[in-house]
Amino acid sequence: MMVCSKSMINLATKMQQRWGIAYFEGSFYGIGDMSDSLRQIAKLLIQQGAPADLLDRTERLIEFEEALAYQRIAEFKQRLSGKHVLLYTGGVSLPLGVKTAKRWALRLSLWVPDHGQRH
Repeated sequence: MMVCSKSMINLATKMQQRWGIAYFEGSFYGIGDMSDSLRQIAKLLIQQGAPADLLDRTERLIEFEEALAYQRIAEFKQRLSGKHVLLYTGGVSLPLGVKTAKRWALRLSLWVPDHGQRH
């Protein structure tokens, strides 16, 4: 699995071409992205000889864990709804921040791009 793949995509492609090492670009930024990454991992493992029911077992695990996660964070939605949020981020974290703000009815007041510069 490639995370922050911009810097390593060429290496992963060469490894796949030369040695048949499978890869995919995934993310653990948020519940949905994590679930998608687990599905992709299961599919790749099945292609490499893992039991065919691995994807079904993965789906059951995702369903259970997502329900548990959303149950645990639901109590915060009411308290956070309508609050203003400032995002100080960049790259792949920005879309997650915006998506999360919308999901929890937060008002995005300001986005400050972080380009890795420290003053």
